[in-house]
Amino acid sequence: MSAIKPQKNVIDQLQSRGDQFNRLLIQEKQRVLHLQSKLKSMNNSIAATRKKNKEMATEIMNTNMSTPKPAYDRVDGINPTKLVESNQKKIVKHLEGRLGKAHVRRNQVECE
Repeated sequence: MSAIKPQKNVIDQLQSRGDQFNRLLIQEKQRVLHLQSKLKSMNNSIAATRKKNKEMATEIMNTNMSTPKPAYDRVDGINPTKLVESNQKKIVKHLEGRLGKAHVRRNQVECE
């Protein structure tokens, strides 16, 4: 029986240490959940602030616009409709040049 008591004491000590570690684990899990919820709320707050700042910047940049239709202009000053028109003009100019060269070649062949 004397050998049983030291084993029981060792088992009791190990169980108490296991219980202590379980409590610490539960506390850490709760702490992690708390930190995750705080992080999520901070990320939401940052996103809202960025959106608000972006809207304010857009409003400030559009206050000095002199166009009658500010909806067609972007905040960075680029007008998409003007870009499309200029690209179309470049394409037409390029195609006209190719057509002119083709006419010149055809006339040379006819002359020979």
